[in-house]
Amino acid sequence: MVKYRHGASAALILALAACATLEPEPSEDQIEAAIAAQFQEIRGMVTSIKGLEAISGFADLRGVRKQRCAATEDVKRSGYICTVTLEVKAVLVTLHPTLDLRFIRSASGWAVADPF
Repeated sequence: MVKYRHGASAALILALAACATLEPEPSEDQIEAAIAAQFQEIRGMVTSIKGLEAISGFADLRGVRKQRCAATEDVKRSGYICTVTLEVKAVLVTLHPTLDLRFIRSASGWAVADPF
């Protein structure tokens, strides 16, 4: 019986240590900031191409709703795969696509690892 307690205690300590080293998943606000930065980057690329300036404002990000996140096997390097629903206002319609995006830690916070 004593061995069982020590074994259970050791397992609990190992589980807690693993959780302590796991990077916490990004919050909804952090995800929205990362996606907004991606939108800005894409908008900047589009406006830099002659002839495409008119469509740079075609779609605006109005909001992001985090559904769930799952850690990758190597969360320190590969981050989290998160399912998010975007609210994107286009010219005549508001779209609500649901996407699986990978988020990684960058020097300035969370970033979308794979562009749209």
